[in-house]
Amino acid sequence: MPRILSTFAALVALASALPSGLTLEFGPCARAGMLPGPADVEDTLHWDAEPDRGFNINGTYSYGCAQRYTETTQVTVKAILYYLTENADEVFVYVAGESTEATPGEKLDTTRANGQGGGVWKRANMPHLPTIEPNTDFWACVIIRRHPSGQHPLTLDLGPIVPWRGGYITLPSIGPDWYQLTDPPFWTDRNVNIRAIVERGGTGVEEELAPVARPTPLCVRPTVSNGLVTLSYRGAEPLSVTVSDAAGRSVLHHSITSSLHHSLRLDLRCLSAGVYLVTASDGAGSASARVVVQK
Repeated sequence: MPRILSTFAALVALASALPSGLTLEFGPCARAGMLPGPADVEDTLHWDAEPDRGFNINGTYSYGCAQRYTETTQVTVKAILYYLTENADEVFVYVAGESTEATPGEKLDTTRANGQGGGVWKRANMPHLPTIEPNTDFWACVIIRRHPSGQHPLTLDLGPIVPWRGGYITLPSIGPDWYQLTDPPFWTDRNVNIRAIVERGGTGVEEELAPVARPTPLCVRPTVSNGLVTLSYRGAEPLSVTVSDAAGRSVLHHSITSSLHHSLRLDLRCLSAGVYLVTASDGAGSASARVVVQK
């Protein structure tokens, strides 16, 4: 309880330091060019669902958002994806290292990015491809340096937010502090549409000698629910489905017989609230997707 009270007191202090009149304003969400399933062809980390609303912050033309990830294997960050529904004059994208659950660490890689909106996923390739060690935090950060009046560049999903993971915001023209989107004065229970494309670590010998695994087409929807989700898979081999908790423990297992198209209704309502990893494996490869169970 003392930690909760001290955290709340810190949030109140941070919020009181902000200028009065700052509010989060929703705008439309254009859908001119959704990326054709980036997670299906590359290893994409994200806590968000589909874009729902563009937004800006009344009282400033500069704001930034981020998601925080902690992988159990070594990864190389190849690119950051961000959804722009309206225009920004200047976009700055960076990968930050570990600090605390509330604040990103030092910048590991940075790049300027495209601010032309219109309802599209933008990809910012990282020039130096930072490597992140196992069980180490890293942050995918997108800063809108400035946007035209009346524009709502970045977007949010429908929520609810994945706490301390899916929805961070900062106001760089006012100060260096970071907040969750649920904090005052923002008060919105949503995740920001930012994603990280990574490559898993491995030795060169393993990569040369091991057979090339075919990516397993896997889709789990919705990614945030009360526990009822649908898993869809396309392939020719029998399918093994495992659900693991945040500690890596297997909590559920299913098998599907051979078929050209697999669809399985997973009932995770018996599990505690939290983040789970659904892994589908066949004779040629495997793929995983995160799901969040809310109670």
